[in-house]
Amino acid sequence: MGQHRALQLALGLEGLSLLRRWLVGDPREVDQHLATIAHLAQGIGSHELDRAVDIPAMDTGTGYSVWSATYDTIPNPVITMEERAVWPLLREIPTGAAIDAATGTGRHAELLKSLGHAVVGLDASPAMLSRAREKVREARFVLGTLEALPFPTGRFDLGVCALALTHCRDLKQPLAELARVVRPGGRIVVSDVHPMMAMLGGHALFPTAEGGRAFIPNRVHHHSDYLSTFQQIGLSVRGCIEPRFTEAEIALVAMRRGIAPGASFPSALHDLPGVLVWDLIRD
Repeated sequence: MGQHRALQLALGLEGLSLLRRWLVGDPREVDQHLATIAHLAQGIGSHELDRAVDIPAMDTGTGYSVWSATYDTIPNPVITMEERAVWPLLREIPTGAAIDAATGTGRHAELLKSLGHAVVGLDASPAMLSRAREKVREARFVLGTLEALPFPTGRFDLGVCALALTHCRDLKQPLAELARVVRPGGRIVVSDVHPMMAMLGGHALFPTAEGGRAFIPNRVHHHSDYLSTFQQIGLSVRGCIEPRFTEAEIALVAMRRGIAPGASFPSALHDLPGVLVWDLIRD
């Protein structure tokens, strides 16, 4: 069980804003953040913002089943950033057989199909797959896990895995499976929550049917974790993209975290990377 205290989030963001101005910031901005922190600290234990609200942690199966009802209807800043980087990559790749592993509601499968690929989408959540089948009727969708893809070796020309590995304890098995089902010389595009965001408490938060919120924990996978895994399983890096927060995405973060956007939001998160995208070739 997790607890949300808006005051904790507000103080954390002010502290991050202050830290980013250590030795190089405008003294007037530093004074402003210090004054805000002093004001917020007066409410510890008594202010409405310091009231604890229970937000349960869910495993991926349960969480994505619940989240499927609103996944496509509530704007998500992480998805906005991710698509801004991933979709231009997918548009430049020659058409062929494509696997969208952890397809979710089929957002990448829909784009791939529109580009002319023969698309298979895979997900471990029947509820998410149901949404994907409604959205992309021309694609094939199957139930399965990233750790054991039910496809023959070298079956696909392109493999995509978006925002899913952050929920995996270990990178090697799911990435090795994705590499296995892509032919030698084929392309693989992997996106994930940026490790910096995961370390700063960026978990997968979503609304529940009862009007509350729940979250699926995100694990931290560093760049070095990815690079060592790529080397072990025979993937070469063509490129690495780190989309950064814009003002519009920062406003979405404020809305989803249930706190009014103030000076701390743009100054704390502006230009920080929120997503990590790898463009790879199967050796």
